Amino acid sequence: MAVYPSPIGAQTDFTALLANEKNVWVKRAWQHAREHSFIMQFTGTGMNSMCQRITELTKTERGEKAIMRLVPDLVGDGVTGDNVLLGNEEALEGYDTEIFIDQLRHAVKNKGRMNDQKSVFDFRMEAKDKLGFWLARITDEIAFLTMAGISYDKALNGADRPSASNAAGYKLSDLSFGSRVTAPSDKRHFRWDAAAKELVEGDTSAIKPEDTLTYNGLLAARAHMKDRYIRGIRSKGGNDEYYHVFLPPLAYLKLKQDTVLGVFLKGCWKLPYVH
Repeated sequence: MAVYPSPIGAQTDFTALLANEKNVWVKRAWQHAREHSFIMQFTGTGMNSMCQRITELTKTERGEKAIMRLVPDLVGDGVTGDNVLLGNEEALEGYDTEIFIDQLRHAVKNKGRMNDQKSVFDFRMEAKDKLGFWLARITDEIAFLTMAGISYDKALNGADRPSASNAAGYKLSDLSFGSRVTAPSDKRHFRWDAAAKELVEGDTSAIKPEDTLTYNGLLAARAHMKDRYIRGIRSKGGNDEYYHVFLPPLAYLKLKQDTVLGVFLKGCWKLPYVH
């Protein structure tokens, strides 16, 4: 005769998530963030991607950083005709840049099942949605602060970034690479002078209300990048080259109201690609 254990005290909880379901939930939250992140649209692993996404880390002693190799384009003229090429080669220059790694976490906590029962909201659905939007927002903010060389203690509008705690480890500036974000050099930092109608040395203290970006300012910026061998993003066919401009909404409004740009747009079927 078979003996079975007593069923008393045995409980089945179908509401508990299995390990695989948790894994899918996390992946969907990350997918939600990628779909709503602005900067992620320009991220890839190819040479033609504006933002390079590192998926393989270079082994270092502590494993806390990745090493990216940078090789600039050739700038020499080469050798003409039948002149001797051997011994007149141009050396490729190589540079390394270190990308430090850290993690940033956030969470929401459910009070309990009875609280779920009394609420019309689905906690897991709301949590996935809000955490996904948080991850998209914080990714964009970190990206633009880094590109602009602005401290992580600041918000995108220049205000001090609020923090839930002043203790170490609760601010964006506490990230391992936060202290490495520095202002761009004078070769990458310019200011559009509306009075002179040209790009001048970057000086945030000299900016005036009328120094709003114009179509001529975009042309001048493109010329400076060409002069410094900064390549744009090639189209799929390789015939067109694009430089991306990221502007806050009010700055974009001023640019669209530029009279020179307005005359230019009258003969165009599509708007220039400006963000």
